[in-house]
Amino acid sequence: MMQAWVDLWNHEERPTAVALVRIGVGAVLLFELLNVGRLGMVPILFSPESAGGLADPLGRNVVPWIWGVLPHTTDSAWLLWGGATLAAFLTMIGAGTRLALVALMMLYAQLAQTFPLADRAIDMLLRNAMLILVFSSCGRVWSVDARLRSGSWSGDGAALPAWPRHLLVLQMAVVYSMAGVQKVGLTWWPMGDLSALYIVLQDPAVARFDPGPLEMFYPLTQLATAATMVFEWGALLLPLAFWYRATRDRPGRLRRWMNRLRFRDAWVAIGVALHLGIAVSMNLGVFPFGMLALYPAFFHPDELRALGARFTKAGGASA
Repeated sequence: MMQAWVDLWNHEERPTAVALVRIGVGAVLLFELLNVGRLGMVPILFSPESAGGLADPLGRNVVPWIWGVLPHTTDSAWLLWGGATLAAFLTMIGAGTRLALVALMMLYAQLAQTFPLADRAIDMLLRNAMLILVFSSCGRVWSVDARLRSGSWSGDGAALPAWPRHLLVLQMAVVYSMAGVQKVGLTWWPMGDLSALYIVLQDPAVARFDPGPLEMFYPLTQLATAATMVFEWGALLLPLAFWYRATRDRPGRLRRWMNRLRFRDAWVAIGVALHLGIAVSMNLGVFPFGMLALYPAFFHPDELRALGARFTKAGGASA
């Protein structure tokens, strides 16, 4: 059993999937930080109260370490933001990847500790993902580091440990399944008429559109509510689905059924549709895009290569 456990986590593969996650996470956080700067919110959110900001990092029992190093000024807030923004850019392009990820994770955490009210669940999740990526080989493919190391943007083709991708998948399974378990309000269930999303889409703090005509689409919101619950509770089966895919040659009725159903593919497709729907209909910031940035981890590098070849072939045929 122990050997099987070690083999499960210790096999090697091309780091394509984790490289895509690195690019996605870097791009999402770069966009978020640049948007905060564009709106002129940096001195408001991250300057100490003594410098006219909303933050009070100096009034806590444990002062964030960055404010023990920097002067307590607005310029320091801009410096903190600028360091995080630069680290996000370097992470995205894969320049000094490991150091860039550590810097981004630490500086983004300091922004959160400076003004905790600006720190959301998606920020915490992406910091967790960055910690995993630090110990991965995500900089060995599609990066400046790969170009400098091997002379090719696609790296040297080496197979490297796959456990970081597996750990990202496990983290996502926990996040989604616990989101489902914690939806205890009746409106998420048939006894509450599956009305949760209908109610949410009428909240002016969240909804993108005038809810006036929403009533005629009430059955669709019920269907979307039900799909959300099936999707999130279905995440409990995700590790099992991955195991069955990896051991498809073994016997077992449930294994055959889940592989025939292509449970992983169906689950991922629902997740993509869910987050794109959120992006279109709700004002939840980078949440849907931050979640989708982690989705390449659900695919083996060989699957990603085959998918890329299919798109390339289709593009060539259409041209």
